Amino acid sequence: MSLKINLEFEKPVFKTEVLNLYDRTIRLWSFTYLPGYNAIYFNITTDNDREYRVRKKTIRWTVNVLDFFEIGRNESKWVESNLNDGSWDLSELTSLDAHTKIDISCVLEIKPNEETKQYEVLTGMYESKKLHFNALSDIVKVK
Repeated sequence: MSLKINLEFEKPVFKTEVLNLYDRTIRLWSFTYLPGYNAIYFNITTDNDREYRVRKKTIRWTVNVLDFFEIGRNESKWVESNLNDGSWDLSELTSLDAHTKIDISCVLEIKPNEETKQYEVLTGMYESKKLHFNALSDIVKVK
C-alpha cells in the first residue's frame, strides 16, 4: 500500500488530497512546522519538456514547534494552495510566456532523519498525476 496524492484545481486554488492507503494510521509533519512547510511543492513541465519547481518561499521562523498529524487508514487530509497568495516562490517561472502550455503535479516529500524515526513520521516522495493547462496564466499571475 502507499500514500496517494490527488490534485484538483478550483481557480485560484489547488486542492491536494493526501490519501492514506496503508493498512495503518500514518503520521506526517504538520504544515506549520518547518519540515512540513517545505514538504509540499509543485512540479511544472512545459510543452517542450522543461521542468520548473515551485516551492514555498523561505521564511524566518521565530517559533518552530515540532508538530505532526495523523491520517487514519483509508482517510485523507486536504491541503489548499493558492500559488498567487505571496507565499510561493514563482521566480523560476518568470522566463516563461503567459501562454505557455503546462502540466503541473503536486509532490509531498519528507526525507528521513532522526526526528522522522523518533516520531514515526512517514517518509518518501509521493506525486500526483499531472493536470494540464493551456496557458501558464490559467494558474499564476504572469507579468
